[in-house]
Amino acid sequence: LKLQFLYFIGSVCLIMEGKVVYEVNLSINADIEEQFIARLKPHVQDMVNLEGFESGMMTKRSHADEGKEDDGKKLYSCSYIVSSRDLLEKYFTEKSAAMRAEMLDAFPAVDGTPQFTATRRIHAIAETFVKTN
Repeated sequence: LKLQFLYFIGSVCLIMEGKVVYEVNLSINADIEEQFIARLKPHVQDMVNLEGFESGMMTKRSHADEGKEDDGKKLYSCSYIVSSRDLLEKYFTEKSAAMRAEMLDAFPAVDGTPQFTATRRIHAIAETFVKTN
């Protein structure tokens, strides 16, 4: 990871030019949560092992924290640091269909209703700050 340090008053700014955060937000049926997460963990590692993916993080979210009514679904997010938008686009073109199909095949819809849903967001990293004291 190539980092440049700029010193400002009392803080350090890490410039991670060109990097993006790829975020996948999941809503999972409660009855499959344990099995889903057991499959998701190696899936996240497989993602991190792809070209351009530098790290990944899985987080658990709550309805209350998001100002939403609890619908019984379990909420998770997976966030990845990707070295460039071009390499993320390469992933979308070459790998994403297979990676998504892997989870959809493992947890197919029941009576036409999905057992989980996923939405995605992409963030361009502007600046990253770290604690200096």
